[in-house]
Amino acid sequence: QDINTACGKAVRSLPACYHLQRLLPGPLNDARALRGCQDLDEEMQRLNPWHSQEGQALFESRHGVSWNDMQALTATDGNSSSSF
Repeated sequence: QDINTACGKAVRSLPACYHLQRLLPGPLNDARALRGCQDLDEEMQRLNPWHSQEGQALFESRHGVSWNDMQALTATDGNSSSSF
């Protein structure tokens, strides 16, 4: 019976996991990349969601993901170890 319960939970979880896997990589990677963009001119900083409400609204409209969700998902990220 335990195996049936575990399998039933997995079958219900898979669609949600698939949806998140398809939805998050782009926005999550963009949020992380934008956090590392510190050497931008004033105009570009104005559009960076880490620095402005306007940037947050633009990020949300482009990606269809709440900026608060992105902040929560990246809250435990450390400093980047490398960049190009």
